[in-house]
Amino acid sequence: MDLGQFAAGFGVAILLYLAVAVGIGALSIWVLYTIIWRGVRRGLREYYGGQLDAARTVDQIRRSPGPRDW
Repeated sequence: MDLGQFAAGFGVAILLYLAVAVGIGALSIWVLYTIIWRGVRRGLREYYGGQLDAARTVDQIRRSPGPRDW
């Protein structure tokens, strides 16, 4: 048995494990962030009710047509 080949295979396995672990960690942080952010947005919508809609209407009246309105 060649120890160099064994060590190289073990190193590849560790790198693969670390890559998968980092990927799973990033995915779980992203999912958690998404869930929390949606909850915060929903809570803000429920708390402020129609107040934000009135502010958007006033903003649309004041704003002149621009490139986004094509």
